[in-house]
Amino acid sequence: MPTTHRSTSVRRPLITLDAMRRLSDCIILVRNWMANNHLKLNEDKTQVIWLGTRQQLSKIMAQSLTLPNAAEQFTNNINDLGVLIDSQLTMADHISALSRSCFFQLHQLRSIKPSLTLEAMKTLVRAFVSSRLDYCNSVLAGVSGQLLHRLQVIQNAAARLVTGVRKYERMMLVLHSLHYYYYYYYYYYYYYKSTDYSDASLKLQGHVTYQI
Repeated sequence: MPTTHRSTSVRRPLITLDAMRRLSDCIILVRNWMANNHLKLNEDKTQVIWLGTRQQLSKIMAQSLTLPNAAEQFTNNINDLGVLIDSQLTMADHISALSRSCFFQLHQLRSIKPSLTLEAMKTLVRAFVSSRLDYCNSVLAGVSGQLLHRLQVIQNAAARLVTGVRKYERMMLVLHSLHYYYYYYYYYYYYYKSTDYSDASLKLQGHVTYQI
């Protein structure tokens, strides 16, 4: 007796449609709960995104999610309280935006540095740069070593602006003197719960080794 197999290419759209239906039902329940509590869900500002690997995302054909009062287009990244979340959760878009913002602030501060005392410069860098690096930084645990390097470049640039050290100086002691943490150690400990910092270099995800 011949056996029949249901094609995965047929099942996949059904699974996608079921997931979209359940998500839509969940949003409607949230909207109704908010309405009962004198709140309003602004569907025009609602953002929806698919999360998955590049291979999984390439198989999804759905472009929008239909809600009672709007049809929301799926996007490649969303802004959640100032954190940019991309479809593959690499956090690359967030770190790119963070880098642009921090270097803009450093450029502005450099222009007024001659008029400021050392303590004033420390305070301004902490307020305009360090606060941005620290904001929601726990979501960056587990990112690739290349992306951590971009954060460290920002931290090093801020330390050089404050202290005036040259570009090619080793930064560990400078960062320590300013009580800035070294990102490779910080996130390595946060993600792997490791306390072995005895080595002079640190190997991170992506098999990249960075010298301190």
